[in-house]
Amino acid sequence: CQNLQAGWPRPPPPPSRPRATKDLHTLAPRLKAGGPIGHGVKSVLAKRIRKAARHLEESGEDLATRIHDARKELKASRSLARLLRPLVDRSDYKALNGALRDAGRSLSSLRDAHALNEAIELLGKELEVKPATLAPLRRAADRVAAAPAAGAADNPAAAMADAIAQLSPLPDLVEALDLPDDDPAPYVKSLAQSYREARDALRHGFATRR
Repeated sequence: CQNLQAGWPRPPPPPSRPRATKDLHTLAPRLKAGGPIGHGVKSVLAKRIRKAARHLEESGEDLATRIHDARKELKASRSLARLLRPLVDRSDYKALNGALRDAGRSLSSLRDAHALNEAIELLGKELEVKPATLAPLRRAADRVAAAPAAGAADNPAAAMADAIAQLSPLPDLVEALDLPDDDPAPYVKSLAQSYREARDALRHGFATRR
């Protein structure tokens, strides 16, 4: 105030920062407040499934990143599908959950093999662990890669194609589900059930750990 009263010039405003533009490809689908619940849930689930498939189809990112991002979408999709389990026909849920599970399994060996080798390389380069010490870890990584469940690790393209094939019919299946639009009670009840099951599983895990 004293500077202004003395006739000093007003300091220039700070330079404006460019607003960060959000990549629509990275935004997570979400429900719209006040919209029909069933329609919104189906829309979110279908978009997440399509997004998982796009991560596998695109070639802009490295292989490990594409698989990691696709698996994140698949985990979110399975969680949302579990919410719908009491609200849909058993056959529809079985088909939806089974395809999401199998698609995830097609990718798990690729991710596991990469993560193991990445961790071993980190130990060797960053922490300077001696090769002789790393040798048992490398043999363990080789056994994981050679396991029957991990056969896809030798053919990433085939594993991703298999996952895409599993996901391809799911958006249409989701959008055909008959879900309540105006009553939130079934969704709240299902969410509470999922929470109880997760809590019981966690309690069992703590009780049986060694």
